Amino acid sequence: MIGSIVFATATNMNIVVIGRLIKSFGAGGLDVLQTIILCDITTLKERPRWLGVIAVADAIGAVTGPFIGGVFAEKAGRPWLGWINLITGSITGLLAFFFLHLTPIECHIKDKVRQLDRYGFAFFTVIGTTVALPLSWANDLYTWGSWQTLVPLIIGLLLLVPFFFVEKRAALPMIPHWIFDNVSIITGTMSGFLYGFSMNAVLLYLPLFFQAVFLETPLEAARSTLPLCCLFVAMSIISSFIIDCTRKYRIVLWVGWSLTTIFLGLNYIIGAETSRAQTYAFQALLGAGLGTALVATMITVLASVRKVDDEGLAAGILVTVRFVGTLLGLAICSTVFSSTSSKGMSRIQNFPEQIAVLKDASQAVGFIPRLREIDVSEDIMQVVLGAYERSFQTVWVVLAAFSALAALLSVLTRENSLEKEEVGRQGFKAPPSEKPPTD
Repeated sequence: MIGSIVFATATNMNIVVIGRLIKSFGAGGLDVLQTIILCDITTLKERPRWLGVIAVADAIGAVTGPFIGGVFAEKAGRPWLGWINLITGSITGLLAFFFLHLTPIECHIKDKVRQLDRYGFAFFTVIGTTVALPLSWANDLYTWGSWQTLVPLIIGLLLLVPFFFVEKRAALPMIPHWIFDNVSIITGTMSGFLYGFSMNAVLLYLPLFFQAVFLETPLEAARSTLPLCCLFVAMSIISSFIIDCTRKYRIVLWVGWSLTTIFLGLNYIIGAETSRAQTYAFQALLGAGLGTALVATMITVLASVRKVDDEGLAAGILVTVRFVGTLLGLAICSTVFSSTSSKGMSRIQNFPEQIAVLKDASQAVGFIPRLREIDVSEDIMQVVLGAYERSFQTVWVVLAAFSALAALLSVLTRENSLEKEEVGRQGFKAPPSEKPPTD
């Protein structure tokens, strides 16, 4: 909420970034904690239905965000993208304060702080920064072959070696290595990474696709993504109930990743001349695949954990690697988009003043809302729109390739039992005053 206030009252881009940074410190932790707490208060046997409930909440939030954002950006202005969080933050904060009752783990606060994996956190932060930054500026600020891109990227990858040894020696490691003792949890975690890579890129680029290729307003573009949003939410619910009823999750995982891969690939043929019926059908089935894979991936990981008290940790790791996948996915897709649009725009010899900013490929995404307003010759407009269309098509192909990798990994996943009834440390317990009935 503090970050949202800073964002809403920002007077320049630097303050906007600071506001978003503060907000991410809180929001990132909340996303991980909600999954950890859910796993700690339920048994694996009953968890599919409750993961379905939380997946519905996540899906509704993820898919309505672009629509609400489009409405506020077009009708109310940027500050309201921050003020709206004060309403939702206040409601959820009050609900957590009055109704979220957790069992404290007996340990002095100083001992808890002393046990934190400080070196692991530090290494992870440095690795994430040194890998993500060069990916984000490659081919925009600097070329792929420049030392500014290669040096930090190589350093980040090399730091994975000491990070592994630090985690092996930590009392309470950030990433507990003992969890990864079987093939299924490894492939499930990798699938989670690839899910973050694909889903958030789709949710970002699909509304932009409608704005750039079909010249829709932000609100119209958000409305055009409703087929994906509706099927995403619906299949999150349906897949959780299918797993709960059949007690099988591997076939659901296969179906989810297969649908995602096929229809990400088929999005390559969608363009300005494609009928809306075909466009909406393809994205709806893509949403069905993403919604199915969301629940199935989480169940795959949790069913593969040996000890009940490690299930919350495994869930937290899965959400974390999903975040990392999102970061790298958006960075790579941004590079692909800029590179492809630069090649397309190179056909224009003399840029008119209205589109002169497009000489810099890094400005292509930011220029999309202004495409409806420019007045240039028809030939130049066709080149510009064609460059945008090919850029989006290339992004879909890249995402389809990573989704295909996840589909292949799902084949290696084993079907583990969902009948475990052990309860974690936060399991519901009857109050001391309640005695069990006697004969």
